[in-house]
Amino acid sequence: MHQKTVFALRICFGASLLLFFACSAPVVLQESKGNMAGGPCQYQKVIGFARITFVGTAGSQEYNCPNQAQKVLFSFYPDNEGAVKNYLFPGWADEGNSLSVAGGANPPAAWVASQGLEPGVQIPCIRAEIVSGTCTPVVFSFPGLDMESAIEECWRQH
Repeated sequence: MHQKTVFALRICFGASLLLFFACSAPVVLQESKGNMAGGPCQYQKVIGFARITFVGTAGSQEYNCPNQAQKVLFSFYPDNEGAVKNYLFPGWADEGNSLSVAGGANPPAAWVASQGLEPGVQIPCIRAEIVSGTCTPVVFSFPGLDMESAIEECWRQH
């Protein structure tokens, strides 16, 4: 009887180790346009605009571009006010969102200024809500902003 118990314990220990290593393996995320991770994904789009509500120095503990990062907050307003009733993720707020670049970083000050981002400014915006896949549930994109130059400015050596 003792041998059966030892054998069972070894099997449980081995299975536990296998489960531990399988669960602790690094996760690889695939980034695509709009800071989405995972994939392939499809989104339902809600067209509207964003009103910038705050621009100021980003906190040093945040994920920042190294060139004088700015915290840029905005609120989203759909062109069709009735669209809010059809949100797939109604709990995902349209207010107090942070505009980010380069994989989620707060943007550099020079880029913020070059895009004319300051409180009260309105810019075209799209709220995209996931309908299939394993990406970020809600993503905001800004078709009027030059996001490529944001990435370049983020890592520019001064």
